[in-house]
Amino acid sequence: MTPLPFDDLAFRWINQGGLGERIDAILLALTDAHRMVPWLAVAGILLATLGGAKWRRTLLVAGLVVAITDPANRFLVKRLFARERPCQVLNEVVLRAGRCPVSASFPSSHAVNTSA
Repeated sequence: MTPLPFDDLAFRWINQGGLGERIDAILLALTDAHRMVPWLAVAGILLATLGGAKWRRTLLVAGLVVAITDPANRFLVKRLFARERPCQVLNEVVLRAGRCPVSASFPSSHAVNTSA
């Protein structure tokens, strides 16, 4: 039997409950855009009003960067790498969000937006 690469082993450990149910619930809530948008809007408004000109510029630049990097990653970079998602190629994957996304898995849009 050929050993699985590290990323497969790590994915299976996390997916099969290696982090625990509480962490699963927190991470699932964080990935739900409907829950995050109001919190991000409130944080943005507070920073824009209380943070001064420096924070307003920072928020503007961050918004522009994400507006560019997110579609660039989704429509260009993901198609270049075209790596399938684990739920598309591995057996016994637990779908905590209830579905398997159809887009490629690498690079992660979360990672691209955060690093930008």
